[in-house]
Amino acid sequence: MNKNKIIDLWKQAGWNNVADYHNDISVKSCRALEYQDLTNLLNPCKVSPKTFWKATDEWFKTDTVCNTLLNKDKNDSISKANFENNKIALYSGLLGLVEWGIANCNFRFGATSIGEIGCGYGSFYEHFAKDRTIRYVGFDVVKRFDKCVEVKGRDGTFTKTQIKEYKNKINLFYSCNVFQHLVPNIIEKYIKQAYEILPVGGVAVFAYINAPEPTISFHYGQIVDIMPTNDFYEMCEALGFTIETKIEQKIKGNKTFNLACVYLTKF
Repeated sequence: MNKNKIIDLWKQAGWNNVADYHNDISVKSCRALEYQDLTNLLNPCKVSPKTFWKATDEWFKTDTVCNTLLNKDKNDSISKANFENNKIALYSGLLGLVEWGIANCNFRFGATSIGEIGCGYGSFYEHFAKDRTIRYVGFDVVKRFDKCVEVKGRDGTFTKTQIKEYKNKINLFYSCNVFQHLVPNIIEKYIKQAYEILPVGGVAVFAYINAPEPTISFHYGQIVDIMPTNDFYEMCEALGFTIETKIEQKIKGNKTFNLACVYLTKF
């Protein structure tokens, strides 16, 4: 499905802007019959993530990380908006795990080289990496800032060429507010690829939704299956990582911050 077809589906649903979308889903269940045809057509296992998120940028003109409307005349305000409006990484304790990872990587390798999966508009780089003595590269399906490298796999993951290019050049992988937008088999592939790229002693700090039972995530007409938290942990371990610590957070009335953050090491 091409970008224009996706936009046409949103038009047919009456979603001409972000407000239309949020107003609509606030009064309907994402399992409701009204959405059945749309969710089937936008099945994330069948639609290219690169195409889907390019369409989102174009039609809704929104920052897909924290739904901040883009001001194309002031692009430098985008990462600031991420920082001010989307404090998920800060409030979840994830950044504390990153600091621990940086300290360990500096000790083991003499320097830290961070690879961010799903870097968006670069809020992590701008506010937590830019002025540090660490190397950084962001990865995403759409390049939205200069430190970002597009992942080239058709399913939105790394190609074999990219894995070879970055193998042992990154010693700390980081990702926040990304995996809950991906279907479980793509999460599994990303974790496997991160393990392959990292050197022995390398670190990964990942966040996922803290859900005791299977559930779903709904965004712009796509339904994404959410694994129970324990399944996410088991996936990380089955792919070779050791879970050194985890932070599980549950905030009443704010599901956005209900995250399970893991600190993983490749031994």
